[in-house]
Amino acid sequence: ASDAFHAARGFAEVGAAEPGQWRNARNPHLVEIMDCLSPAHPCERVVFKKPTQVGGTEVLLNMLGFIMCHDPGPCMLLVPGIDMAERHSKQRIAPSIDASPEWRAHVKPARSRDSGNTVRVKEFRGGILVIVTSNSASALRSMPVRYLLCDEVDKYLKNLDDEGSAFEIAVRRTSTYVGRRKVYLCSSPTIKGDSLIDAEYQASAQRERHIPCPHCAALQVLVMDQLLDDGRYLCTACGTPIDEQFKPQMFARGQWIAKNPASAVPGFHLNALYAPYRLGESWLAIAAERALAKANPERLVTFVNTFCGEAFEGERQQADAAVIEARAEL
Repeated sequence: ASDAFHAARGFAEVGAAEPGQWRNARNPHLVEIMDCLSPAHPCERVVFKKPTQVGGTEVLLNMLGFIMCHDPGPCMLLVPGIDMAERHSKQRIAPSIDASPEWRAHVKPARSRDSGNTVRVKEFRGGILVIVTSNSASALRSMPVRYLLCDEVDKYLKNLDDEGSAFEIAVRRTSTYVGRRKVYLCSSPTIKGDSLIDAEYQASAQRERHIPCPHCAALQVLVMDQLLDDGRYLCTACGTPIDEQFKPQMFARGQWIAKNPASAVPGFHLNALYAPYRLGESWLAIAAERALAKANPERLVTFVNTFCGEAFEGERQQADAAVIEARAEL
């Protein structure tokens, strides 16, 4: 990606676990995802199937900063419901604008009269951001957009006013910009066969993050089955337990490898084992949660979705779609 794309990520976020300048080195897994979202990459769609707390929304925010500062155009942020729309606007986007001189130079202050900077609309030089909920058909039809940023897509309504899914309606708004558009989807998956993010990932290049063992240097995908109960990770090549403190050096040398390279859509998958060191759940905490999930079917579904970043398969695989939709914030 261009240096400008990376530079646009220089912001501090109020309430962040680590306030201050964005550093690629802190979460190197995300760099290639953001590279694919830059104008230098020919793809039009990027898919990120993930657990919670590994940076999917941070990628979205960093892309938004780049759009505002370096490649402006009409932009839509699509979220499941009103609560998330307001949280993103007030707790993520507004603090990022306030903390970044580069962002502030392009967006009028919210306190100015007729500023074009409200909770749901942010005007900037050469473009506009509208924050839309997946249960509002009229808002989804409101304008053509070049950039479509979709967060928690598995909570979107599957059939909105008999016009199709909220995601499909939103994608149609990008048709004017075919060849120049970018569509970013990120979400934790839900139930196999009813998960949008899982289906999109399966149709993608299916890139997995391969990490070198600090003892034997063998590259491997981190999987839950190799996590020991004491919070160490068992190398699949040399069988040596790996302490979590090795995360920074392992992650810095990781690489994305596609399982389905024939697909032109970059799709990425991580699980909670890839959370940066001392951010998110520790390996020991994940091992403890896994033990609890094994004894509780309801907890197991949550563990598979939000820790493994996988769609759940099993007795609940054929769950009523209405139950899934009910999870969305209305």
